[in-house]
Amino acid sequence: MPKVFAVGPPRTATTWMHRVLAGRVNLPRIKETRFFDRRYLKGFDWYRRHFIPLVEGLPIAEIAPTYFYSGPARQRIFKTIPEAKVIITLRDPVERLYSLYKLKVSDGTIRMPFERAVRRHPELIESNRYYVHVSGWISQFGNERVLVMLHDELVKNPQAYLARVCEFIGVSCFAIPESLQQRRSNSSNDSRSPTSAWLSALAVRAAESFQANNYKRTLAAIRKIGLRRLVLKDKPIALPPLDADLAEALRVEMNQELESLEVLLGSDLSMWKAKRLTLHGGTHADRSVGSTLELAP
Repeated sequence: MPKVFAVGPPRTATTWMHRVLAGRVNLPRIKETRFFDRRYLKGFDWYRRHFIPLVEGLPIAEIAPTYFYSGPARQRIFKTIPEAKVIITLRDPVERLYSLYKLKVSDGTIRMPFERAVRRHPELIESNRYYVHVSGWISQFGNERVLVMLHDELVKNPQAYLARVCEFIGVSCFAIPESLQQRRSNSSNDSRSPTSAWLSALAVRAAESFQANNYKRTLAAIRKIGLRRLVLKDKPIALPPLDADLAEALRVEMNQELESLEVLLGSDLSMWKAKRLTLHGGTHADRSVGSTLELAP
């Protein structure tokens, strides 16, 4: 069973981490098994099969960004592996939220403007409740078993970020391969739009099912024939940058949570807080994100 879990949240370079650590730790054959949050009833034998074959002497780890905001996943991991170590990487919450939205637009699981999506897809905001979930992991596993880092650190110095990860999980540090030196940016506003929303959603579910059941050859064959090209339009669509007023309203809504997080971590997170005090002539204190989103068409 894994002794290390990198739990995200989503859009915090977890795919990059999976690629960097491959061969240095034992990882499942797919990046996200979704065992502890979605497929727990499949049983531990099903879960263990994802880690076969194991390289003796290397720690076992799973990189699973959806576990971050899943209380049941956290509790199940603690019940099963109370000695597990947990890695959390926090990114500017508004930037991360919009990046996650763009990903879901791309795969067809969200088909509405950002303002409406935040209101109608509660998992978007739930994954942004940093204090609630970080404090939950720390309370469950203890400070010494939870490493909390900032995505800004990774962007500024990937090698130093990796060194902290390696020290925490107990493996020798190594140079990041040249092919992974420049992490793919999530900041672009370009996103591939699905030709058909239902076809895209079906493809996503099929890929998840193939991965979950270890049908790697089948999935590889589907990718080889170009299913992605069939599902997605040839040209990317340009999503508009996040509206500055809405972004600021979101930051105001998150300020209290960030202040609690600052106390918990002993870190200065002022760079993520609201910068302006007014919105269309009114004060942010008078308007919550919820009321702002209520006005969205």
